Amino acid sequence: MQHRALSLIVVLLLCFQTTEALAKNLENIHLTWKPTTTVKPRSKSVNFVERITVEEFADVRKNPELLGENRQEPNLVRRVTTKDNVSAFVTEGMRKSLEIAGFGTTRSGGGELTVGGELRQYFVNEEKLYKGNIEIFISIKDSQGQTRWSGVIKSNQERWGVSYKDNNYFEVLSDLIVNVVNNLLEDPETQKAFAKR
Repeated sequence: MQHRALSLIVVLLLCFQTTEALAKNLENIHLTWKPTTTVKPRSKSVNFVERITVEEFADVRKNPELLGENRQEPNLVRRVTTKDNVSAFVTEGMRKSLEIAGFGTTRSGGGELTVGGELRQYFVNEEKLYKGNIEIFISIKDSQGQTRWSGVIKSNQERWGVSYKDNNYFEVLSDLIVNVVNNLLEDPETQKAFAKR
């Protein structure tokens, strides 16, 4: 009887460890929009355009599937990857954030301005903290295709959280995009580009 009870305990422990290991595998996860940062309201001192076309950003990173790494344990790197279209995720996050800021948006044509560019860095490194960074080249063009502004915006995001959890990665990745939009709408030079003429 004791032998059977011990065997059952061993089997249950093995099942638990296997389930835990599978739950912690963040390879090929589906991206989820989960911002915790607030989109800031537009400045009332600027007469902004009403409608913006947000073109899909080109993903020029060397490894488009790789979104993050957990490096808390010595000699062990646990990767965070996705098969999803990261470019589409970033573009849609930009569009949603611009709408929250008060703009109407379109996915193709019809905007007074067009926003697009390149995703150059987009990554979360987890050690003691989740540390995310984004580098994105952005161009703002008028309806005639003339560039009003172009440049690179960088942003960082840090947070505490339970180790190697998908929601924590989603929050950092989403907040990085919100940060980019907030930076765009707060900077005097880009404000001029978004203003009516």
